Amino acid sequence: MRSRLFFALPCAALVALTACGSSAPTTTPGTTEGAATTSAPASAPATTTGAAASGTSKLVVDGKNLVSKPAISCSSSDNNASTVIAIVDMGTADYQMVGASAAIETADNKVTMFSINAGGGSGTPIKINYNGRMPGEPGSVTATKSGNVWTLTGEAKPEDGPLVPFEVVADCS
Repeated sequence: MRSRLFFALPCAALVALTACGSSAPTTTPGTTEGAATTSAPASAPATTTGAAASGTSKLVVDGKNLVSKPAISCSSSDNNASTVIAIVDMGTADYQMVGASAAIETADNKVTMFSINAGGGSGTPIKINYNGRMPGEPGSVTATKSGNVWTLTGEAKPEDGPLVPFEVVADCS
C-alpha cells in the first residue's frame, strides 16, 4: 500500500494543482512551444502553472536525467508561505511514468516533503521519499529559488538501498 501511495503522489499533486486554474489554458508569450500557463481565480492559490517544461527543467537521480518532456506544476499559497511543485513525464525511454513532488516553506526554503517515483517500462523502479519534519530522516534536501526556477538538491534514501544523490530543477515560469 505504501508504494502505491508514494507512486501516486506526484500525479495527484499535478492533477490537484492544475485543476485550480481556469478551464481554458492560455499560451504565454516567451514560453516553450506548447507551454500553457493558467491563471487561477482570485479565491484559488496564488499561482498555478501547468506548462511543458523549458530546457532548464530536469529530474536527475544518481547522475541520470529521468525526464525528457516533463509537465511542471507550481503553486504558492495566497500569502506565499508555502510552495508545492510537481513534475510528471508520462513516457520516457526507460519509464512509463516519472514524477517528483515537493512541499516547501518559502520563508526559509525548508523542504517539508519530497518524493521521486519512476516505474513501468524497462527501467529499475525508483521510489524515494523524504519527510523534512521527521527527526532522524536519512538524507537531506536543499531548495533554492532563482527568479521562477526552483532547484532541489541533496541525497535521499530509496525504499531499498543506500542514499542516492538527486537534483530537481523546475522552471515555474
